[in-house]
Amino acid sequence: MSRTVYNNPPINEAVLTIGFKKVDHILKESLVSVNDSFREEFPVKKDIVSYEGDINIGKDIEPELTTNNKHINGYSFWNKEKTRLYQLTKDRFSYNMLKPYTNRNEFVNKAKVIWSEFDHVINPDQISSISLRYINRVLIPLPIEDFKDYISITPKVPEILPDSLNSFFNQVQIPMNDDILVTISTTIEPDRNDQLPYILDIMVTKYGRPSLNKNEFWGDLVDMLDLKNDIFENVITDKTRKLFD
Repeated sequence: MSRTVYNNPPINEAVLTIGFKKVDHILKESLVSVNDSFREEFPVKKDIVSYEGDINIGKDIEPELTTNNKHINGYSFWNKEKTRLYQLTKDRFSYNMLKPYTNRNEFVNKAKVIWSEFDHVINPDQISSISLRYINRVLIPLPIEDFKDYISITPKVPEILPDSLNSFFNQVQIPMNDDILVTISTTIEPDRNDQLPYILDIMVTKYGRPSLNKNEFWGDLVDMLDLKNDIFENVITDKTRKLFD
């Protein structure tokens, strides 16, 4: 299917994630030093943290948290507008482009530049996976006579129940072959301003068997983007496409 470019794409966030075998010897200072080349564009640093604790539970006593250890697992680096960020941990790299989404070339090229610096400083091996995730927020005008006028993936309810829905969540996972997995998640948000926000979350993941070639997976990304686009175009209708003009 040919690639369609919309004037007002519904992409709320695009995420590219590269997973690799955990590198235990990485120093926190090394992760921070990756941003030396991008500090002007990504000046805001935030810790990626996890907490570990023990809870004592006994008869006739209130549960008590006895330890509470904070672990810094990595860092995220944000631009001033909070519309772009990248995250670095000991087993994952990701680049996020939030609204406004520009185009796939800018998205991939920026991720590639940051990854190249990360690869130079950290040199991770055994790339385990690469994934693309596109979170779309489609504003469907109300009232809606038939949901299928806009979206092909709709919840099915028993005939004895009314057609109206307050909420729903649906997720399917489809293995395309031995190393590609597609995950499609859909839901709706509360309606506002005579519009119903429909969330279409598409993720395409390629797994290494046992690992991906570090010098070749960027080529795989093009096919993954095309597959993601084909899925999106097959979920929406012509009536939906007019919303993006």
